[in-house]
Amino acid sequence: MDKSFETYINKIVKNIKTNKEEKMEIAEELKDHLILLKNEFIEKGYSEKGAIAEAIRSFGDHEQLESGFQKSISPYYSLYRIFLWSIFVIYILYLLLSLIIRFSFFNTTWFQDRLNENSYVDLIIQNTNIIPLKTILTYIIQYEHFLYEHHDLSIFFENIFGNIILFIPFGLLISILFISANNVKSIFIITLTTSFFIEMLQVFSLLAIFDIDDIILHSFGAVIGFYILKAFKRIAVHIRTTYITPLR
Repeated sequence: MDKSFETYINKIVKNIKTNKEEKMEIAEELKDHLILLKNEFIEKGYSEKGAIAEAIRSFGDHEQLESGFQKSISPYYSLYRIFLWSIFVIYILYLLLSLIIRFSFFNTTWFQDRLNENSYVDLIIQNTNIIPLKTILTYIIQYEHFLYEHHDLSIFFENIFGNIILFIPFGLLISILFISANNVKSIFIITLTTSFFIEMLQVFSLLAIFDIDDIILHSFGAVIGFYILKAFKRIAVHIRTTYITPLR
């Protein structure tokens, strides 16, 4: 991060009366907005040094910003964090319900029937796919089969697009709640780990299969969520520089 940005951000956050974690989150948010703002000015023809100075000028006096953040933190910032964490917990419960728990509600004798036919280890092996893109390509190749013979594309869409859409909120919420998850690599690793854990639960509980393609689709969905949040931030910065800053 540019030294001018670092000094400016430190002036804003150093005297805010809150815990270290919240200060780091505010600093990270300020950094993201300043970088986006700097890029906006560079696109308008400013040099990098000039864009940095203009970004800081557009943000305003550090004392006013410090005062504004202090007011937002007590008590609204804490309520905002509680609200976000509540949404995240509800979402995770829905995720588990959608991917794991729902199967047990509709198949009360499912475990016993399957274990009567095969050994536990055989079932795990039969229900594990570790070949990347195997399932995805199978659904794509059989697209016409679903369309013309079954006249039903719900299975196709549920297993391809459903797995992507299901994890878009995950990438978005993780980006907001955790300071370290501020780049694609972090989002990808966190989602891959979470999805791998869910897939393992599915196959070892015999509730569903382990499919590497699900992990790929889940990770792709989370990355989309990350970029949706990034796009919203960019739009907010654009509105600030185009419509709000000129009015000062």
